Amino acid sequence: MTDAERADFEQAVGECFADAVCPPVSFEMASAHECFEAVNAILPDVSPANLVALRDDQVAALARSFADWFECEAPSELQVRSAVHALRGRLGLDIIGP
Repeated sequence: MTDAERADFEQAVGECFADAVCPPVSFEMASAHECFEAVNAILPDVSPANLVALRDDQVAALARSFADWFECEAPSELQVRSAVHALRGRLGLDIIGP
């Protein structure tokens, strides 16, 4: 992945999560960059492959990461899964699952 592709990917991750976790994350605080950082805090090597292969415990950890990062209630695990699902569609990933 080139630097430009990586930047586009990180932006897509951040935008998909920002759309999915508000509320409880404040819309004003949920920039694409900040949302990517909340994901990156749990998944230091964020990639399309590891995002679409999240285990249940990782989904729960991501929800807690958003609560910690934004100092708010955690989004639901359904919201986290919704963000991943939106990312799959945005990146054109043809993978079965929620």
